[in-house]
Amino acid sequence: EWKAVEAENNGEVKITINKTEESCHLIEFYAVDELGNQEDLQRQCVFVDDTPPTLKKYVGQPSIEYQDNRSEGDDFYVTQDTNITLRCDDQGPHPSDNVTIYWRYRVNEGQGFGDWKEFSYLGEKVIFNFPENSEHELESWCVDAVGLQSEKDHEFFKVDSEPPVIKKMMFGSWLGDCPPRNESDVCYVADNDQSGVSVWADDGDSVHAVDRVSCEYDVVWHNPEKGDVVVDSGEFSDHTNITFGEDSNHT
Repeated sequence: EWKAVEAENNGEVKITINKTEESCHLIEFYAVDELGNQEDLQRQCVFVDDTPPTLKKYVGQPSIEYQDNRSEGDDFYVTQDTNITLRCDDQGPHPSDNVTIYWRYRVNEGQGFGDWKEFSYLGEKVIFNFPENSEHELESWCVDAVGLQSEKDHEFFKVDSEPPVIKKMMFGSWLGDCPPRNESDVCYVADNDQSGVSVWADDGDSVHAVDRVSCEYDVVWHNPEKGDVVVDSGEFSDHTNITFGEDSNHT
């Protein structure tokens, strides 16, 4: 059914067409002046898009998943080198595409979260990293060409690129530069299976420390006849005691 619309003084015609079906709606139109001169019939396909886009997040390596009760998603321990990928897919039978990805984060360095840092990217995929060693709260979403917005994604990331620190303390009977800190230091330890060195692995107490430390050690006996011989080895997470049983030089 044709509908006649009278043009305004400037020759413009403004009409509103409401269509709910997500499909191509073919519009046919032509203009006629007061003398009856009619232009050729014109056609235009108008696509209706009522389906919002979806945002997906991918966390690269290294990363360790954990659950923070402040968010509903998956939270992660990462480093400054871990890639965070956001991808926006505009779905539906007739997606409008031309999506824009938005994300923002704020940092907690132990004194509460600061101000939001906001970013945007025109495109379907963006990759970024967190430059700060700290706890991060991340929000992300995307919007398509007709203004439809995806659901917001909300998670926490703890960025830890700081290695743990080994600390040593002597126990039992010992004498000299103990525990040795340089190759030239000389430390004497009693050969009684009751003297040695206590070793701690400390990942710090910052809000972002992953604190899942795994350590290994070897005790090497510098035997003047057989050369270097590994006489003890082991693994520990945060603390261990190491004793020396051979009357000789060890590292």
